[in-house]
Amino acid sequence: MSTKHLPRIVYLVDTSGSMGWALSLVEGKLQQAKAALKNTKPHHFGLATFSTYYNGIDWDSDVYLTRNGGDTLLYGSCIQLIQELTQRYTAADKILICVITDGGDSSLDSRATASAVAAEVGVAEDILGWDFLFLGTNTNAYEVGQRMGVKGSKTLGFANSKDGFDRMLDSLADVGTRWLNGLVGHDDSFFTEDVRSQQEKLGAISFSS
Repeated sequence: MSTKHLPRIVYLVDTSGSMGWALSLVEGKLQQAKAALKNTKPHHFGLATFSTYYNGIDWDSDVYLTRNGGDTLLYGSCIQLIQELTQRYTAADKILICVITDGGDSSLDSRATASAVAAEVGVAEDILGWDFLFLGTNTNAYEVGQRMGVKGSKTLGFANSKDGFDRMLDSLADVGTRWLNGLVGHDDSFFTEDVRSQQEKLGAISFSS
């Protein structure tokens, strides 16, 4: 069977110093998600990380996350990730991008701005028909996502706690399964009201605030 146009799920994970306490949890949950998704439908599983620097996509390999110090190159990493994908794939490819971070951009790279990210997200979402999800904590993820051009229906703010991360990662795994099975469309809401409500009860910023 040709694998040229198999669906691709890509996770871009913040591994900066502040994420240190949560990385083992994220790593374990992504390992579980990778194993579960393998039994859903054939696809490619990609993992990229960032802190001060962006580390390119590693396809279909074991999930390992190493804590790094320094700045949080959120904007620059989102830009580089999308550009890495657009250099190799087209609208004929079905791609789901999931960004996980515990804060806003703190990089000194003046070339990487929220508006620059929004331009790249626009290419991915509106021209190529891919799906870009933004999941953030320790800040207003909905405001950050909006500045980056991410649709509110594809943004999730989660609580900066073990329960918050745990439930967010379970929700994200469910999204991946539904996406692969064609149960969530390009213009649908990727996160249910129940998922958002659970996170708000744990202390996450409200979707409507």
